[in-house]
Amino acid sequence: MKQNLADLGKIFLIVCAISVMHYYTSYTSTEFHAFSALLYYIPIIFAAFRFGLKGGAWTGFLVSLIYAPYLIWHRAQLPAELVIKVLDVLLYNGIGWITGILVEAEHKQKR
Repeated sequence: MKQNLADLGKIFLIVCAISVMHYYTSYTSTEFHAFSALLYYIPIIFAAFRFGLKGGAWTGFLVSLIYAPYLIWHRAQLPAELVIKVLDVLLYNGIGWITGILVEAEHKQKR
């Protein structure tokens, strides 16, 4: 139980750190925003490996909620990139679900 709480805390802190980096980087620095968007996959995949489908799906959803205001605030400044950013949000959720399903299938197979 303590390990579960510690891992949840780690996941939350990693998501928060990536979000701070993302939100405090100027929207004109596209390379850094692309890099920080990729970093979100680390806690999503970690959560899926640690907690299965629930962990991957919930972390993907959390990242999507945190990422959404950025899309709304900068949709006028970044119209060409908006489609890519929306696809990123869909991928966060998809990767969380797929990784979680695969991890749970592997656990079932081992039993």
